[in-house]
Amino acid sequence: MTKRTVRLALLLCDTPADYGTYEDIYRDWLLKAQAASPDEQIKNAELVLDAYNVVDKKEYPPAGRLDPGHPEAYDAIMMTGSKHTSFDPQSSFAPGLIEFIRDVATHHQHIPILAVCFGHQIAALALGGECVRGSNGWEIGVYSNNFTKEGRYWWSDYVVEDGADKIYVEQMHKDHVPSVPPGCQLLLTSERYPVHSFVKLHPASTPEKPLAQVLTIQGHPEFTPGIVQRMVNARAEQGIFDGPTTAEANRRLGGKDGHGAEGYGRLGWAMWKVMLQDLPKSAASQNANAANSNTNPQPVNNANSNSANGAATTSAYIADPTRYAAIDKLLDNEGPFTAEFQGADAAKDFLRNQCKVLVIGAGGLGCEILQNLALNFVTRRVPGIKVTAHHNKIQDKPLSFYKGFNIIIAGLDSISARRWINATLVNMVDEEDPESLKPLIDGGTEGFKGQARVILPTITSCYECSLLSLHSDKKLDTDDPDHIEWLFQKASARAAEFAIEGVTWQLTQGVVKNIIPAIASTNAIIAASCCNEAFKIATSAAPYLNNYMMRPDCPVCGGESVTAEVGKDWTLEKLVAWIEDRQEFQIKRPSLAYSDGRPLFFQAPPPLFEQTKGNLEKLVSDLVPEGEDIVVTDPGLPFNLSVTVKYV
Repeated sequence: MTKRTVRLALLLCDTPADYGTYEDIYRDWLLKAQAASPDEQIKNAELVLDAYNVVDKKEYPPAGRLDPGHPEAYDAIMMTGSKHTSFDPQSSFAPGLIEFIRDVATHHQHIPILAVCFGHQIAALALGGECVRGSNGWEIGVYSNNFTKEGRYWWSDYVVEDGADKIYVEQMHKDHVPSVPPGCQLLLTSERYPVHSFVKLHPASTPEKPLAQVLTIQGHPEFTPGIVQRMVNARAEQGIFDGPTTAEANRRLGGKDGHGAEGYGRLGWAMWKVMLQDLPKSAASQNANAANSNTNPQPVNNANSNSANGAATTSAYIADPTRYAAIDKLLDNEGPFTAEFQGADAAKDFLRNQCKVLVIGAGGLGCEILQNLALNFVTRRVPGIKVTAHHNKIQDKPLSFYKGFNIIIAGLDSISARRWINATLVNMVDEEDPESLKPLIDGGTEGFKGQARVILPTITSCYECSLLSLHSDKKLDTDDPDHIEWLFQKASARAAEFAIEGVTWQLTQGVVKNIIPAIASTNAIIAASCCNEAFKIATSAAPYLNNYMMRPDCPVCGGESVTAEVGKDWTLEKLVAWIEDRQEFQIKRPSLAYSDGRPLFFQAPPPLFEQTKGNLEKLVSDLVPEGEDIVVTDPGLPFNLSVTVKYV
């Protein structure tokens, strides 16, 4: 028999001391269980185990190795136990781990997930279940777990003495899963806690050939009595275990009624059986970011064992010719809107399988956009869509991140964020590389007003070109008490007119600083417009919106210098104030340099500020010759403004 290599990604959820690392413990357990197995397929496998520290280093398997086409693609993922609390909202790593497991279970269904103790709890949370602190005390040492009908299949292929209805497992837990997650089957129970193991069947599973996509166990098949003894001693010394708990744990170390735990037996063999499954390789993942969503994603099977007709229903949904009927009517025709439009299968394939869309902002407008891109809701209704959430500032991502998308849609409520992504995409354009041009579709709403526009960096007007149209009469500073007072008086007058109660100064400030009034119908209309533009760009089916004029002196895409008419009595401080007051610039903290890069006045970092602040009192005419260009920068904006000095 040819040896089969099994590549396992082990997610280390803790770093135990004194009794070895989890990487060593799990490798030793799996190899010893393999050696003891009566199954020739298990005996003939070769284990390649890669460990990832998800706690301290936030390490996860590379995305490429989750792809079935990768030469070193993983055959399974396993989560270890941990001293940490899986349902702690303040945890530095558990929420991210839950999202990762949810993503694998949804979008990489060819990779089985195996979960031990803490991992069992994480898997439950990822699949829509819950985990709580147990009210029946600790389970420590060897306990018998009772089989359900399904549990006997998964955990007891090989019946041992007195093993027809139960299996013996090392335990070390108080937190537990109180009920089986949706779509899963219960496998093991104990007298104290009801859910000791569950399985989520793969969509291709049949009664004749069950296939496990997720298999969990609350106990510790990898633990030996020696490991448990050291843990009990340590936790007793720390006061975690009281006297009776410690005594009961010590009594169970050798196994109740003379039975030892079965980690090297049936428990280990069951894990090997799942790792050696041949799960169907799903079609190429549809990518979306939310951030991210694909235009018109193809769903994949997401049936489960609790729905007898689930697989058939989902398969029928995928094959349903009416699902894309409205879009196909357009894509199956060649014109006449734009010369580039080819229609038919090429456009469909790009739209459904290749076009990768980044959605920035997942609030009221962003969620509407994501829903539209998925044709009908997200993830739950269209299980084939891949949605990856990025909880961070857009400035935190490198340029390579943005280069990975075909279209970018912004559903933002921040002018500064719009300016940043606009300038970043313009600066990213390389004339020799057409792929570097990333269309930006900008949507925004406020009450019953909204707008959608298309920005093709360096080709059409950019966001900065139209900045002057925003609040041209006055700049609003939400941190300026005078500005907030003015707004409060206006709001109070309107409240009195319409008998609105509860308007306060604090409420006014809170609203203008954090909340743009959102109306669902406005969001729906603007989201539809944004997605319509994305569809047109992705397929070339119709001309895109081009409803703004380019500004020749736009600091981002125009290229022309701005002329500053400077009085000969102006100090540099006055010039800085002039730049701050110009509405079309909207630069809050300008720093100035000569065209050759020498600093004229820098607001940061502190050493440069100290070095250049003395220039503020000097006359501009003594510092800058007429006709000379000054380069203006702002720490919050990724572009430079060129100002030509003209004395009047």
